[in-house]
Amino acid sequence: VAQAGGITVEDGRLLLETHVPRSKTEFWNKFWGPEARADVWLILDPQFLRALLSTRPENLCSLTVMATRHLETLAAKLNDLTPDERREIVACVRILTRCLQAVNEDPDGTFAEAYLWRLPPPPPKGPRPPMPPSEDGEAKAATEEKVDPKDEGKVEAKSEETEKAKGSVETKVEQVEDKKADSKEDAKVEETKVLAERIIMVLGKLFFIPQLTLQSQSEIVVEEDGEMVVEDESSNQTMDSNGIMTNILWEKNLEGNMEESQVAPNAMIDADRVVLLECMLVLLSKPLFGTPSSLETDKNYLAALMTSAKGNPYAPTILFSMLNVILNFQFPPATLYTYLTTYTGQRVELVDKCLQVLLILLDHGRIEAAELKSRHPPRARRTNSEVNAGVMEAPTKEELEDTENTENIYLSFFKELRHPTQIKKLYSCICHLLTACQNPKSFFSSEPLECYSECFVLLWKALEENDKFLETIVSSCDLLELLRPLLYFMFECRHDTSKLGLLYSCVFILLRLSGERQFCVSLNKKYDNSLGIALPSFQGTHGDLLILVCHKVVVSSADHLNSMLNGVLTVISNCSPYLTSLSLLSSVKLLNLFDLVTKKKFLYSAPNNPAYASLLLDIFNNLIQYQYAGCPHLIYAIVRRSRIFYTLARPPILYDEKKQKKIRVSSNAPALEPATDPKKDKKEKKEVSEGKEEKAQGADEEKEKKTGRNPARPAPERVSSGFRPTKAWIQAWHRKLPLETVLRLLDFLVPKFNSTTSSMNVTTTNELLDVIRNTTLVGVLPAPHKIVVNKYVANKVTTSWFSTFLWGVVYLRNSSLYSRDAVKLFPIYEVNDEDEDEY
Repeated sequence: VAQAGGITVEDGRLLLETHVPRSKTEFWNKFWGPEARADVWLILDPQFLRALLSTRPENLCSLTVMATRHLETLAAKLNDLTPDERREIVACVRILTRCLQAVNEDPDGTFAEAYLWRLPPPPPKGPRPPMPPSEDGEAKAATEEKVDPKDEGKVEAKSEETEKAKGSVETKVEQVEDKKADSKEDAKVEETKVLAERIIMVLGKLFFIPQLTLQSQSEIVVEEDGEMVVEDESSNQTMDSNGIMTNILWEKNLEGNMEESQVAPNAMIDADRVVLLECMLVLLSKPLFGTPSSLETDKNYLAALMTSAKGNPYAPTILFSMLNVILNFQFPPATLYTYLTTYTGQRVELVDKCLQVLLILLDHGRIEAAELKSRHPPRARRTNSEVNAGVMEAPTKEELEDTENTENIYLSFFKELRHPTQIKKLYSCICHLLTACQNPKSFFSSEPLECYSECFVLLWKALEENDKFLETIVSSCDLLELLRPLLYFMFECRHDTSKLGLLYSCVFILLRLSGERQFCVSLNKKYDNSLGIALPSFQGTHGDLLILVCHKVVVSSADHLNSMLNGVLTVISNCSPYLTSLSLLSSVKLLNLFDLVTKKKFLYSAPNNPAYASLLLDIFNNLIQYQYAGCPHLIYAIVRRSRIFYTLARPPILYDEKKQKKIRVSSNAPALEPATDPKKDKKEKKEVSEGKEEKAQGADEEKEKKTGRNPARPAPERVSSGFRPTKAWIQAWHRKLPLETVLRLLDFLVPKFNSTTSSMNVTTTNELLDVIRNTTLVGVLPAPHKIVVNKYVANKVTTSWFSTFLWGVVYLRNSSLYSRDAVKLFPIYEVNDEDEDEY
């Protein structure tokens, strides 16, 4: 039990058992008053608040209302707050955080509908209920009545019933009086806004309280239009053309004058900012407690209200305050002096929370409106007479329902970061944080930096939402500064199933970058083996590094091969026409991948698997046609493993279970659908492939007669999975394989190698490589094809996936704020620490 004046266990039990009116201010002040102690968090734990939501929701609403009202009172003082009042603000924000936790976990949302989005009813009018008779009158009636001694027991029973009835009437009277008191109390503060709007508005004001969340020694004045200005003669800045109050930004960077002296971070102020950001995080977390389908259909009204431009004057300043904190963060500190003067342990947590809140605000409303629930036409705002008449619906909820007319003000300002200097700062900050996350422990601090997932999502948001971002970084920034962290985390996450989402996000970002020619050309820069991952040592370029990491990811993620392979091979295919050289190691890995995807067990196991062989053939064709002189190792590897290509070119064999015999499927048979590009079926290709097939088929038949088995020919296909290949399906993909370039190369070089090795006694690899370098393919290969780049196209599925991934990151980084059993957006599994790969 807490000390006198503070909240006690009995007070908590009172909340659960009886209705406590808001007029009892002495009771509510126990939660945040000067005498309140840390024991309040032991009583108001999440389990207690969930029980309060189910048994006494009106008390939970009163606790939320009283905390919000107290915050509004204290926020109005701004410059006149005492240290005790600042601590009361922090306590109220923490109580709001815990109350909102329970509200968001409400499965049917009745509490939010009844209390957050409705105005309180007006005070009840009408005659008062009849009062119970007075005790004196009852005693007088009892003395006047003559009682027979035989009926004493009956009289006692009757008196007990009278006492119970009197107590019931008194209870009803108290409830009516309490409701009247609550209504009068609400009317006293002129509550013309719903509770949700009041919470969001007061949280916006709390972002800029001097000596609490704002490091400012000057006084702040709120003008009539809501603008906050600093009463400082030396500061002439108030509000810029974008509506950003530059004089009250937390820090200066993207907006504000960087030449002004920056104030060193304060640990206590950073801690208070973290408390405020945690409350905003919980406030916006309703999607966590809905199903994946509800992410696209249900409206997050609290997030819609917070991101709306109407009545939210602090939004631009909040956005750039969080962005500047992120951009100004330097980790690890360069010197001990820097650590002691500018670095605090709270700063790491503050950067994490700024990233998470910023991403949630930017992510709101990104899923297409067609998948949202049906919208209703917006209603006009209510008049004062309607408010006085007790209209129960919130004034803006119907307007928030119309997604087409609801603009995300945070996203709008993020899209307006178009100046090259701003974009370069944002890009450099993301690269710096990702590089710092590779070595998470600093020499001066044991606090690890683990915000890499948030950085990747922020990078994706910048690539998707700001059309100027990609254009600027491709033309003016070092893209390899970003490539190295991407490949590092892809390599390190390949075995960890809990980080599969991080791996996919890296592949998506690489896919977006690979559509730009400048990125592909930058891969030709020499790699110096400085990434610090367990790859074989090699001498080559960053293009070789990309191929080696992608190969490692594919072969190390067998359970997820199909879903990962398409994106990885598309990235390599987009870059392949611009790779001026390939090392021996990366060339061998490409051939290993081709051998993997052309094996019958994989090729015939799913309808889309032949597309992977086609992608790898496109890679080989691009390198042969456009980079032949710089890739002798790849040409030599193709010649050495020519059997794979000849086997793929041969008509496949299908097993007919009804007739119990093998059927050779001719690639020249009519396809299921007419060919869309007749140029692909060239006569020269048919003659070369058919002649090669006849020779190989004759040799195979002779070998098969002797041994009874032909290892070069695919075995009759019997697929154990649900998919069974058909003749039409095989014809459809086999005739479209781009094999002509590789087969022409092999038909020319294989005989040349055989004659060279036999006549000139050339046996070493270097000598054969010299033969390749001195050989020209003019007149041998077909006319060079056009370079085809498979660019990423924005779609609803990817947007929904990134939203789910973001919420997964938020939950894992803030698991103490949420109940595991209440989360329904994704399944949650426990992983033993011994089985995890730490990095």
